[in-house]
Amino acid sequence: MLNKILFLLWLTLGLLEAKTLIPELIYVESDSIYLSHIQGDPKKDIHLYTIEPSRYSLRIKAEDLLEDLKKHGLKDFETNSRYINFVKKSPIDTDPIKKAIEEFYKKHYKSIEIQEIRIHPRGFVEGLPSEYKVELHPRSYLTNNGVLHVETLDRKKIFFDFTLIATIDTLLSKKRIDRNEELSAFNTKIQKRPLDRYRALPIESLRQHSLQAKQVIPENEVITTRDVEGLDLIVRGTKLNVTLQNGAMSIIFAAEALQNGKRNDIISIQNSKGKIFRARVVDKNRVEIQER
Repeated sequence: MLNKILFLLWLTLGLLEAKTLIPELIYVESDSIYLSHIQGDPKKDIHLYTIEPSRYSLRIKAEDLLEDLKKHGLKDFETNSRYINFVKKSPIDTDPIKKAIEEFYKKHYKSIEIQEIRIHPRGFVEGLPSEYKVELHPRSYLTNNGVLHVETLDRKKIFFDFTLIATIDTLLSKKRIDRNEELSAFNTKIQKRPLDRYRALPIESLRQHSLQAKQVIPENEVITTRDVEGLDLIVRGTKLNVTLQNGAMSIIFAAEALQNGKRNDIISIQNSKGKIFRARVVDKNRVEIQER
């Protein structure tokens, strides 16, 4: 009973000490900066600063901001930044840029469901030209946020920060998967997850006889293209069904594989008389020889 009371007391004190974290970058709608820009929906809004008419941003030392808040009796704030930057929102239409971001991510993820795209210029932008090109880093799809730029016809570059709120289907390991082990419904599952940061493109679906592990994959791991390779449909030393195509005529015979092979690989095989052929892998333990 005493332990329970102590736990509740510790939890209550923790909640009382919880502080609002102030981000390094805060966007405002006008020259006036209010407490609501920091806290969201305060009981009483307070005017804190004013951006000079000739400028579009205001940089404040974090310690000075915290001290100013304390002067208003507001002590439940903290920040990890040395400076806090207040930037006026630019009066520009970012929908075409958002559309380009959406198309870029949909090229890489068939299952993606986008809930929101947030985008802000790095600084104040009065307006955009009627024509420009949106450029994302080729590997931006591996994370849900980043930097892009738009390039105008006169090659001027305007940089933007963006964040994508989205989900994708991911292939997840149910258990440890050993090197060269085939991926299947027994050792993997599909799970929808928020788009995050990945070291390589996540696998979104699994087809039968398609993939094997290139290395050991731990349990409960998102499986990416870096972890897998095409499945060896042929293993050296196994008996094969060979189809020999000669025009309209087909001859089927047995042979032994002299090499491992993935789909469409050309491998060496040997028939019962010791003759060696080159054949194309078409399926599990099946190869084909084309004769002209």
